[in-house]
Amino acid sequence: SDLFPSHDTRTLGELSPAGDLNAIKLVATSSGSFITQSITCVPATTYTFSVFVKKGTQNYVTLLVEDPTQPTTYGTWVGVNLDNLPTNSTGAVNVDVVSTLQSTAKIEQYQNNWVRFSITFTTGDNQSNLSLKVWNGAYSGNNYSPTYFYLYGAQLERGTSTSSYIPTTNAPVTRLFDYISDDLTTYLNQSTPTPIVTGK
Repeated sequence: SDLFPSHDTRTLGELSPAGDLNAIKLVATSSGSFITQSITCVPATTYTFSVFVKKGTQNYVTLLVEDPTQPTTYGTWVGVNLDNLPTNSTGAVNVDVVSTLQSTAKIEQYQNNWVRFSITFTTGDNQSNLSLKVWNGAYSGNNYSPTYFYLYGAQLERGTSTSSYIPTTNAPVTRLFDYISDDLTTYLNQSTPTPIVTGK
C-alpha cells in the first residue's frame, strides 16, 4: 500500500530494481523527514517489513516500526549506513538496532547499488496497530539538511523472511507460488551428473 510523506517531497520516475521508472526520490524538507503508513495488525504475530533503498546524498536510512498508541511499549528501529555495507551479499552487520519488540534485521544487495533492507519482528500480545516508517537519516538525529535517497517496493508480510515484491494498493494480496522452470534435456545425458537445486 501507499506510504505517505512527512517533512519531505517525493518524485516518481527513478529507475527501480525491477528495471522500470517507478522508484521514488525522497527529499527532506525539514528535520524529522520520513515516509509512513499505519495499519491494523494481529497480536503476537511475526511480520517482516522490507524496502529497497539506494543512496543519494543521504547515506543513512532507518526503518521504524511502532504502535502509534503506545510507541514506548511496542517499537523497534533499525538503521543502516549505505556507505558501510557488508562485503557479502546478505547479513546484519553494520546495522544499529534499538527495540522493545523481538526483532532482527537483514541486508540484501542488488544490482545498480540498490539494497533491500528488512526488519523481522513479533507484535506484542496486546498490540493491534502498526506504524511503518522509512526515515531519512538516523531516527534519533534532528539535524536537517536537504538530503535525499531513493526508495522502492516497501512491503509488509507475515513470516520471518522476505519474498519477491508484490505491488498493492489498499488491500492485502495473496501470494502465488514463485517457481522456476527449464528444459534440462539439452544439458543431460547418461555421462553427466544429475543437477540438484535447493531453495526456500
